[in-house]
Amino acid sequence: MNMVRIRRILDMRKELKAPPLLPPRIKNKNLECSDKNSRDIVIFHFQLRNTILTLTEPVILFIHESESGGREGPWKTIALSEQFFLRANELNDLPALFSTEFEFEIIQRLKIELCMGSNDSFVSIGSSFFTISQVINNRRLTVPLLSTSEGEEISVVGISSSIQFSPPPFQIQLEFHDLHRKFISDTSMLNLTVNEARKGKEIYRSEPQKSGNRIIWRPFVLSIQHEMEVIVITVLHRDEKSKNDICIGESQTTINQLERDSIEGRVYQMIRKDDKKEGRRSNGLLEVIRVTPLPIKSFLQLITTGTSLHISFAIDFSSTQDDFSPLFSTEPEFILRSIGDCIEDYVNKSISALGFGAKLPPIDRESQQFCLSLNTNPYCESIDGVINTLHRCIHTIRPSKNSHLSHVIYYASKMAIHANLKRSRDNTQYFILEVVQAVIFASKAPISIIFVGMGESNKDELAQLGKGGTRISYQGRRVTRDILHFVDVNSINRNEMSDCEKRNNLCEVALSRVMSGQEDITVTAEDQQMINKFARLHQNFVSLTDEIKSLLNDVQNLNEAADEIMLVGDDDSIPLKLGTSFVHFTPESAGERLESMKKESEENSTEKTKEKEVIEVEMNRLKSTLYSKFGDRINLEDGDD
Repeated sequence: MNMVRIRRILDMRKELKAPPLLPPRIKNKNLECSDKNSRDIVIFHFQLRNTILTLTEPVILFIHESESGGREGPWKTIALSEQFFLRANELNDLPALFSTEFEFEIIQRLKIELCMGSNDSFVSIGSSFFTISQVINNRRLTVPLLSTSEGEEISVVGISSSIQFSPPPFQIQLEFHDLHRKFISDTSMLNLTVNEARKGKEIYRSEPQKSGNRIIWRPFVLSIQHEMEVIVITVLHRDEKSKNDICIGESQTTINQLERDSIEGRVYQMIRKDDKKEGRRSNGLLEVIRVTPLPIKSFLQLITTGTSLHISFAIDFSSTQDDFSPLFSTEPEFILRSIGDCIEDYVNKSISALGFGAKLPPIDRESQQFCLSLNTNPYCESIDGVINTLHRCIHTIRPSKNSHLSHVIYYASKMAIHANLKRSRDNTQYFILEVVQAVIFASKAPISIIFVGMGESNKDELAQLGKGGTRISYQGRRVTRDILHFVDVNSINRNEMSDCEKRNNLCEVALSRVMSGQEDITVTAEDQQMINKFARLHQNFVSLTDEIKSLLNDVQNLNEAADEIMLVGDDDSIPLKLGTSFVHFTPESAGERLESMKKESEENSTEKTKEKEVIEVEMNRLKSTLYSKFGDRINLEDGDD
């Protein structure tokens, strides 16, 4: 590395009072995915205290980032401090030394290195390691600075952070009208694009729309790092001959300005750059229909505002063989390490470990949901504890010929619901479940489900289910949100990758959608009381409906019986059933008896109908209140179970 050039850049930034350096984001070249959403920025502050050394020469604190995520490196220098003197028992404060984009789905491992020297010649005095997740989880992290030569502690490094949260995404809808048709035919197809003015990067392109006097573009979501950043909105049409996009008109604005314009009703003149110079009129008007900030929190916002994260692993032990192969635990352990090491710092308390598709001792009872510890406690203290429990479990159980994934889904979902009901008002519980099939019931719980496929078995059904999103339905019931993700270990990892690269790759793909797009909607105790009240009212409503139907049926039967009595002679005896016995009446007294029973049934039916109407009014009130808050995340309609 060219330290002279780095020093010049830092001096220039200091003179300009520029913000902390933002290191380039490390891209995983093995992934064919792009993240268009803006990310939260974490700014790090350092303190060196309890120092036992006094040095006569100035020192520099380097910050390196592991490109592989492991402690072995390779390391890339992303920041360094100004020169300062290190003296025993003195406090060295290094505020806002550097900043970086927060990425939940990868291990962001950093190395602190204290060096002495100048220009290109530096001697390492001591070093220490930490991960960004440790700083986020502990608020203020303390790590020892160990001597490079002897490995002894020479100082203590205090690390704290401040967070610059990305602005929420906005849903935008625009209308284009008064199109100047001089160069455009009625069959022309128009596109709407949004570009960053500073970088010229296209951040949105609409589907083609047929030209007309009034074009209403479909709503789209825009997420940028700064609400005041200038964007360029352009309307294009496709030239039929050259097949190139030709600009009809463009206009510059910001998200904040668009939000104000949607209220004030301002329209934008869409003019080409060449036309602006020549003073020509606009080629059309762009009107802002609505700009709505979406109530979506990032993972970092959720974690730092009280959300507790839980993780639950479920392992399929089923096999066509009677016993496990010696290498059976290799792939589950690889998956547990890859995902668990990345997320363990954020997990609240213990990790639950479940199994299914196995025969349990002592009588080889087949089970589709059991704790790996083989008792009633599913929790382990750490990822190491889960792996040790897995090894002990394999030596005790035997594989079953089949497996049913729904049992562990229900178990984990109920754990998530139970934990969520016990939370405080300002604290949310969130679960992650690995290697299980999604069911509609689980989509109502605060849970994400990730299928991690291993081995050579056919996983097409799981892959299809993982892509189902919100389209998954059964007997008229649909999932309330997209909670599914499928990862095939064999397809994302290649033989030429190192073990560290394979772990990072799996972790990034598997966790890329966890808690993404979670709207900030909390179920309060009052909400739960309303839901419970609605359930009780609905039960009474159904019961009353059945009773009224039965009473009306009795009235109809009594009317038919009265008609039959009119055909009977005066001397005949009519048997009527009273309780469990039949009593004989004359036709006249039998008719009077039937009329009395009919009147009683009609009165009961009228009374229960009024009671049903009162319940229906209260149910509609609760529906209105709950749907206004939860929308399609809650289902209060009748449906087949």
